[in-house]
Amino acid sequence: MSLRRCFKCRSTVDDKYGFCTKCGAEFEGETIENQENICINCGFKNKFNAIRCVKCGVPLLKTSNNFDIFTYRKQNSKTLSNEPLTRTENILVILGYIFSLFITIIGFFISIYLLTRNKIILKKHGAIQLTIVIFSFTLVLLMYLNGDLNNITIENYTNLLNNYFKL
Repeated sequence: MSLRRCFKCRSTVDDKYGFCTKCGAEFEGETIENQENICINCGFKNKFNAIRCVKCGVPLLKTSNNFDIFTYRKQNSKTLSNEPLTRTENILVILGYIFSLFITIIGFFISIYLLTRNKIILKKHGAIQLTIVIFSFTLVLLMYLNGDLNNITIENYTNLLNNYFKL
């Protein structure tokens, strides 16, 4: 008995079949020893008996029915980068701090946006901005509950913002 490797789904199949029992692809008659063991993720040519790619580490043989290369790529594609920030990202970080201090609802959304990015520095700034937003919201809530912040003060602040941002 010799084994074949399916060129389509990379599973191993007994030689008595002329097709892959997992995906149905037809074989051309080569056994596993004669086939090249090319990684479908990065294209690196590995030894025929390698289980994982030497270059990227992706499993080469489909050893279980639960393994799916597309799920593997999706799970491992979210790596954090240490690249420098672009001009737009720098502006967004600065605006995030400004809005976190003065207009907390916009600062909240900017901080959440920064937390979902793949750059480490953006995640750090997003966490700091979210902390500022939570602190300022808690402070305003405590002032309101304590009676230090009444409806007249809120109306004055709203009028001030309306006059400042008037077009």
